[in-house]
Amino acid sequence: MQKIIRIACLLSVLLIQSELMANTIIVKGYVRDSANNPIANRTVKIYSTDSTNHGCILSHTKVTNPNGYYIDTLTCDGDIRKLSIIVENCDGKKIIHEHTITPNNFVESNFTICKPLSFHPDIVYCKSAFSYASLATGVKFNSAGCFAPGGDSIISRKWSFGDTSAALTGNRFDPTHAYSKAGIYQVCLTIKTKSGCESKYCSTIVFTPESTNCRVDLQVDFEKMSPKKIQFKSHSSILTGDSIVQRIWKFGDGNSLDGNLANPLKEYKNKGDYKVCLRVRTAKGCEKEFCITLIIHDTVPGTIPIPAGCKAKFTYTIKDTLIVFNSSGSVGSNPSDSIISRTWYYTDSTTSVSLPGNIITPSYPYTKPGNYLVLLVIKTKNGCESRYEGKVVIEPKPIPTGCKAFFTYSIKDSLVVFNSSGSVGSTPSDSIISRTWYYADNAVSLSLPGNIITPSYPYTKPGKYKVYLVIKTKNGCESKYYTSVEIRPANCNTLVQFNAERISPKKIQFNSTVSNLLQGDSVIERKWKFGDNTQLGGNRKDPVKEFSRMGIYNSCLSIKTLYGCEAQICKNIVVQDSMNTSQYLVDYIKIITINPNPVVTRMVTTVYSRNNNVEADISVYDIYGQGKINVKKMLGQGNNIIEIGTESLYRGPYFLKVSTRNGKDSKAFYKL
Repeated sequence: MQKIIRIACLLSVLLIQSELMANTIIVKGYVRDSANNPIANRTVKIYSTDSTNHGCILSHTKVTNPNGYYIDTLTCDGDIRKLSIIVENCDGKKIIHEHTITPNNFVESNFTICKPLSFHPDIVYCKSAFSYASLATGVKFNSAGCFAPGGDSIISRKWSFGDTSAALTGNRFDPTHAYSKAGIYQVCLTIKTKSGCESKYCSTIVFTPESTNCRVDLQVDFEKMSPKKIQFKSHSSILTGDSIVQRIWKFGDGNSLDGNLANPLKEYKNKGDYKVCLRVRTAKGCEKEFCITLIIHDTVPGTIPIPAGCKAKFTYTIKDTLIVFNSSGSVGSNPSDSIISRTWYYTDSTTSVSLPGNIITPSYPYTKPGNYLVLLVIKTKNGCESRYEGKVVIEPKPIPTGCKAFFTYSIKDSLVVFNSSGSVGSTPSDSIISRTWYYADNAVSLSLPGNIITPSYPYTKPGKYKVYLVIKTKNGCESKYYTSVEIRPANCNTLVQFNAERISPKKIQFNSTVSNLLQGDSVIERKWKFGDNTQLGGNRKDPVKEFSRMGIYNSCLSIKTLYGCEAQICKNIVVQDSMNTSQYLVDYIKIITINPNPVVTRMVTTVYSRNNNVEADISVYDIYGQGKINVKKMLGQGNNIIEIGTESLYRGPYFLKVSTRNGKDSKAFYKL
């Protein structure tokens, strides 16, 4: 006997532990993009959608970590049997996963969201969209809402219908998909355009075959105006977009009324029992008939066998866009007349969904703010029917203002380091959960998502670039800030060169086309000073100057480039009798050639020296004036061939500089 008691106690303990475990659910999963990259700081909303008498109404919000992972623990005194888990896609649409709780009390729900396109403020991107309508055996889809920018076209449409069927590829504009049973399905349409733009749109659709059978809910009431005069009143509910075009009344006394009167007035000649029927027909061809039995006495008319006094009623609460209804206030015609059926009808701008059964506290996810009509029809054990129609108002969620995106930057070489610590939320407690950076680099536009406060970006060329920062805060506030980043060369003095050739005893042909500029840069201004107190403005590349007398003139050329570089070079120009004197002899040191240019590993330069046995300092500098290579060579009079190794240099533009005690010269080259 004691052994039996111990076994019973053990079973009781196990049952209690089982009950406790049934009320604790662990929910976890990952959120990744279409390239399988983790999505950090993504909000995951978790709802309990159980509608039993002992169910729980829960609403939790979690945020993914840098690995795209989230985890939550749900506890409740009642039962947790069904969950809805919602994540917002990159296009703003919601992805909804429905789960029925299994005995292991664990739910894993992984999401794949579309990957945002790189941002550029002047580009209009393609967009995927579709609408749908339920048919008798399936759903008809239409992708007319898809968009491709001017000059582009959609070349591919891929449909995923949310059931076990394979995706539909090709370029089907308006396919019809046959579902095996009614239900809620996640449908996605991915489009690709000729220019390479890709967009994905997903939406939860509700397939209700019965909704296409011209659904009409019909009810007839009446009011006694006199002992034999009756005012009939009809109430009907039909699908959105349909309308009643005909009502035929049969009053049970051999008379009928055709037309479309909703509330006719009828006077009977005699007392008695009359079967009154109303038949309606809609514009879509739906027909429905409703009958009551009317008893005409000298005093109060009545209906049999339908009892009166039952009353349908519901209230609702809103959690985000999930509406939770409660019809516990509905009553039968008397305390013993229980409600055996509750049918709910939900309508929005595109669909009408019915929920049969006897669910007391259902929920419905309205996706947009607005005013929605919800109808509840109850039936009781004794045959009483009642309907209650209420308006559900979902106010737009106010978007907080006052947050501010802001950043500063510093430049080291061509690496730009940004600092957005000056960005603020709308209130001290409204933290920034997302920072997205957009870098415009000539024809390339790159985006950096996440929540990086101090990112950096390597600009490879001088110029002006627009940089954007978009922040989002915990409370939903958004702000954008942009500024122009200017990358300028550190030193331009060695970029400018010119040649001078005597074409007559006193006339000199100048030529500045030998100047070496950075790739993509160009000269926008040239100023010539010829050394005889005359000068020439504008942007002349090769002016001709005639001097008034023989002599040596210190002629200078100053340039300004598109990238903001300013440089100047001066040379002594010899104007003398001999037509055969080479102008370059005025230069003590001159770099004649660099070969090859661009260079891969080694280059050979020809350096002219006017003097013999001159020690030369040969150096390589980057465009910011930083020394990279330095060697010393003895130069003989005339041309000297010098070989220089460039294996240690990174790819980019450089300058070769040759200096002696008598003079110096420099020339640009590019390392591949």
